Amino acid sequence: MADEKKYEISTSELKKYICLAMNEVMPKGVTLEEEEKFVEFAADMEIRIEAHLNGEKPFKSRDVKDYELVSIVMDSLNELCNLISKREGE
Repeated sequence: MADEKKYEISTSELKKYICLAMNEVMPKGVTLEEEEKFVEFAADMEIRIEAHLNGEKPFKSRDVKDYELVSIVMDSLNELCNLISKREGE
C-alpha cells in the first residue's frame, strides 16, 4: 500500500463519483423502488466516508487494521494464483 497513488478530491467530487459509480454498477432492469435503495445506499456510503475523512466519526482503528491484514492475505493469494496459472501455461 505504500506505493499507492493518493488523490485529493473535494466532497462534491466524492459525492459525484460515488453516484456515478453506483449508477454504472446498478443492475439493469431494477424497479424504481430498488433504484431508490441503491441511491440511498450510495448516499449513506458517501456520508459515512466523509464523516471518517473529516474526523467527525473515524472508522475504528481495529477495523482498519483487520481490513489491512485481510487485504495483505488476499493480495498474496491472488499473486500465488497468478504464479500458478503462469506456470501451468508454460
